[in-house]
Amino acid sequence: MVVADPYASLADGGHDVRPVATLLRRVAEAAGPVDQLVLTAPPAWGPRRHALLRQAAAQAGLPEPVVVAAPVAVAAHAHSLYPMPDGAYVLVCDTGIVGADVSLVQHLDGGWQLLSAIPAPGAGLQALEQALTDNLPAAVPNGIDSSDDGVDRAVRTALAQLTSTGRAAVVLPDPHPPFLLTLAQLDQHAARMRQALLGAAAEAVTAADIDAEQLAAIVVLGDAATLIDAGAALGQRFALTPAPLPTGLLVRAHGALDSHGRTTPSASTPVSATRVRVRHLAAVILPSVAAGVMALQAIVDTDRLIPDHLTYTTDDYAKISAYFNMPQYATAAMFTTWAAIAGGRFAAAALLHSEHSGTPPGHNAGRAGKLLAFTAAIGLAIAGLFGLLGGAIFGGPPGLAPDFLTPALLAAAPAAAVAVTVGMSAPLIPALRGKPWADPLHHPVTAMLLAAAGITGMEAAWMGGLPIDVPIPDGLLVIVGGRGGAALLGIAVALTLTRHRSAAAALAAVLGLGFAIVHVPTNDSILITIYLVATAAWWIRQAFAVALLAVPASTFKRLLGN
Repeated sequence: MVVADPYASLADGGHDVRPVATLLRRVAEAAGPVDQLVLTAPPAWGPRRHALLRQAAAQAGLPEPVVVAAPVAVAAHAHSLYPMPDGAYVLVCDTGIVGADVSLVQHLDGGWQLLSAIPAPGAGLQALEQALTDNLPAAVPNGIDSSDDGVDRAVRTALAQLTSTGRAAVVLPDPHPPFLLTLAQLDQHAARMRQALLGAAAEAVTAADIDAEQLAAIVVLGDAATLIDAGAALGQRFALTPAPLPTGLLVRAHGALDSHGRTTPSASTPVSATRVRVRHLAAVILPSVAAGVMALQAIVDTDRLIPDHLTYTTDDYAKISAYFNMPQYATAAMFTTWAAIAGGRFAAAALLHSEHSGTPPGHNAGRAGKLLAFTAAIGLAIAGLFGLLGGAIFGGPPGLAPDFLTPALLAAAPAAAVAVTVGMSAPLIPALRGKPWADPLHHPVTAMLLAAAGITGMEAAWMGGLPIDVPIPDGLLVIVGGRGGAALLGIAVALTLTRHRSAAAALAAVLGLGFAIVHVPTNDSILITIYLVATAAWWIRQAFAVALLAVPASTFKRLLGN
């Protein structure tokens, strides 16, 4: 018996449980006595429709079912094949007949928690079939109803052959000749569907309030996903190879049993080894380059504007203080600390992912924590060297010369303090054992680049040029470098303060416009200081994110509801 969509009678406010009850009764008759019933449901279904499923089971004379969200079932089945550590985040792309759902689930305390689910209505098998049906010759819809079962069956058969042969003939009713479909025609529609799934995946990650870097695995399921090569697109987007699942209609059923009726294997081996990705290198290299450019600009501009022969009087030191952009220099020092922490964070994450039963409990976690703390201390020391370098170039007697060391250390201190605290304390907390506690410390690279570009542009507008000799009209430099740079800095502040897409977009519009309006040379230091405060708040928030990993999921359920 083939049932296209037994849950259709319960969707969109429906409450007719008879089709589902009939299906359950027939399955039970074919299978024999049922001692325990586990049903899967779409991730968007809530308590009302779960209650309807229980009502359908009662009408079929079956035990009260346990209802499992489909993404949880799929992730649990993937975990039974490729064990994942506790705390792992899994992205599940499940394409069905009508549409698709992209969900994010987390493996917690031996179970699974659904964090977010984003629908992609136009990414199902039905939409692909309809798109290909629309490509049939114009004479067919005029002579034959294109929704006729024969035409639909011919398109469905051709679609099944298309991916293996590269071309397939749609056998149309007489007197119409067969119509040839090619992969090129499929790819035009597949590209749009892939974009819809990628957009839904990005929204699911944002809604779950995690970074894409924290994903441990991707699971892709469904005939439509195979036809449009959704797995490759998602794998390329998130730099992860999707976990291969066996084909067939029982994956969700096996996963539902895995999550409730069986004991899942211990997570002695992660689903995939941590490897160096572009974002890991970018988190180390880009802050280092930005720090060098910003520090060089601050030093060169000051050296260019001060007199060639200083008498090193009080007035001369006052000139240095006026010309030297201390907040910019402190931000550069802070970026070097971020780069060092990024290297230590990746190494710590690799150690945490490689922990297995052959090592004493917490062995790699202790090494990871010490490594993270060590690299944070190295980063803070490099920031201190930045301060000493400024003093060596423009310094003088205490009380007269500007203090370069203190601002550099103050800017770098929040990041270093959080990294050292997490590195030294996380391995000692039993509730964090086996969880990816180093992952939340991945700093926002995009916001950092925008801030660096904005600060460099503002400095260039104020000082009348770039560190290198580039012929740019002064008016253009003031508009593009000054106000444009201030707008970029405002956007960087917004992206640092929130990761939610809608909130970040609204805040970026307000702060970007606001920073551009209030930009004048005397306000630049205040605007940069606001960014420094925002970054300190980000690091403090990430420390709380690590602490929350130690809180059992059951506690959240009691406080916030399931």
